[in-house]
Amino acid sequence: GWEFDQSVQEVFLEIFFVFLWYCRVLTMASGRATSLIVKDLPKGIKPLLSNNRDEARLRVLSLYRAWLRQVSLNVKKQDLGLTEEKAKAKVRAEFAKNQGIQDIRVLDAVINKGTLLLEETSSGWQQPTHFLRNFEPTARHRQTDFMSKFYHGNRA
Repeated sequence: GWEFDQSVQEVFLEIFFVFLWYCRVLTMASGRATSLIVKDLPKGIKPLLSNNRDEARLRVLSLYRAWLRQVSLNVKKQDLGLTEEKAKAKVRAEFAKNQGIQDIRVLDAVINKGTLLLEETSSGWQQPTHFLRNFEPTARHRQTDFMSKFYHGNRA
């Protein structure tokens, strides 16, 4: 594969994060985008979307509320065979799974992924089968003996 010197990797990551930051500035509708002040971050690290932990926290809470509203609408609108409580519990579990993220840039990336998934769900681009795929068991028992692998279609 490609092997780069550590300094080349750092420069590439810096350029990538600057590119993402400028994409954010260009896509923001408010005039606040041009006057962003980077605070609470070590020098040399540009944020993706959130400037500090408080702003990231507000974005997470906003996304959480939006997901709870959308899940209620999806369960009522489509015949999914789920209860509203079970769907909301799954949303809570997904947010709890990412609760320990400390890096603001990683948190922003996870928030972006959740926002895109919410947009797909709310716009109807995600079919009911895609939505129900999130409710499958997250951990599957890995088969160890040959016959179990054979019956379940796993390659030996």
